[in-house]
Parts: sequence; structure tokens; C-alpha cells
Amino acid sequence: MIFYVSTLKCLEIYFKNFVLKFHCFLLGALLISTNCFVHCVQNCVQFCMHCVQKLKKEYDAALKGQATAKKQLEDETIMRVDLENRIQSLKEELAFQTEVHKQVSTAVSLFGASQLCGETISHCCRSTQSLCRGWFRRSVPVVGSEMTVL
Repeated sequence: MIFYVSTLKCLEIYFKNFVLKFHCFLLGALLISTNCFVHCVQNCVQFCMHCVQKLKKEYDAALKGQATAKKQLEDETIMRVDLENRIQSLKEELAFQTEVHKQVSTAVSLFGASQLCGETISHCCRSTQSLCRGWFRRSVPVVGSEMTVL
């Protein structure tokens, strides 16, 4: 019986030792798998950080492009408005010159080119006297000494 008791105690100790080793093995495996998981998470975090940096650069470039496009749009809008104003001014000048031309043509047809004098020109252009001066200087040829420009 002593033999059985000592064998039983020996088996009990052996079993406890085996269970401890098995627990250590399981803990080691768990530690290894935990380390693998942590390593995978770290790799994922690094990849995400790389993506964030790349997206931030793209975002900054897009903001810069937006600012450039906005500035170009403002410049082109100003240029368009200036050109529209210039067109309007040229249309008004053309209408004025057409009216002056009609008045001078009427005066020439009524009085004849040789009888056109300074008073007739003055009468035609009384309401727009300053504009008529420049136009007549550029456009109407002087007919003898009878023609005077205001």
C-alpha cells in the first residue's frame, strides 16, 4: 500500500507538473498570438497613417488648385466686365457718330458742300459740342476757308 500511495503521489505530482507545463504552453501560445495581433494592428495603424498623410497632401493640393481657379475666375470676370463696358462705350460712340454723320449729310444735301459754313456745323452739334469738335477735326475735310471748326 505504501507503494501505491507513493506512486499515486508521484502521479499526482507528475500530473500537476504536466498541467503547469500545459498552462505555460497555452500562455506562451496566447502570448505569441497576442504579439502577432499587436504586430498586425501596428502595421494597420502605420498603413492608415501613411494613407492619411497622402490624403492630406492631396487635400492641400486641391485647396491650392481651388484658390488658383478662384483667382483666375475673378480676374476673368473683371476682364469680361471691362470688355462689356468697352463694347457698350463703342456702341454709344458709333451711335453718336452715326447721328452726327446723318446731320452733316442732311446739312450738306440741304446747303451743298460749298455753302456749308461754321454756323451750320455749330447748329448741327450744339447739344454735343465738345464731341463734335474732335469728330470734325478727324473726319470732315476742310472746304476752302469758309469751314471753321468750333
